[in-house]
Amino acid sequence: MAKHDRLNIMVGHRGTSTSKHLEVFDAVGGYKKEIGYIFCPLSYGEKSYTRKVCWVGRLKFGSKWKPILEWMDMDSYMHFLNENVDVAIFASQFEGASTIYALVYMGKTLYLNEQSETAEILDELEVSYYKISSEYKEIPLKTISEVEKERNRKIMKEFGSIERFNEQWTVLIRECYQKRIIDEKSEGNY
Repeated sequence: MAKHDRLNIMVGHRGTSTSKHLEVFDAVGGYKKEIGYIFCPLSYGEKSYTRKVCWVGRLKFGSKWKPILEWMDMDSYMHFLNENVDVAIFASQFEGASTIYALVYMGKTLYLNEQSETAEILDELEVSYYKISSEYKEIPLKTISEVEKERNRKIMKEFGSIERFNEQWTVLIRECYQKRIIDEKSEGNY
């Protein structure tokens, strides 16, 4: 259950056409009663596209439409996400990985493009989230369970830990060292 009476949705991460805001608006349009607010970070990107998104957002969602047009520092942005967003939809294949990881840690429900590199990483980590195809016909607004939220937090805590960082660097250094030895042997320099 979301901490708001209705679901507060965030669409995208920037004001570019690759974020597919207009397609997402159509895909969630049938769930207007479930939506509290719909936020769109649009503080940077393509100005003409941003104007179009604002116009369509206001037309489709009325007073529920809340574009974010001013840049926020990282602390303010993270506070905003934690306090205001229940569900985040990232339709782009290349969008906001650090924001996505933060949202997972915060226990938010995510909808990600199934072809994104971030989705691949979350799949490897076994994070609970919803995949969306590039067709964006309908996005049923539902949230992950409290158990899934807590599990996601634990996964992200481990994913971002200094121990994991050190472990990954150790593996990388060993692989590089092994490759160097193999290369030197094949070149007769060993």
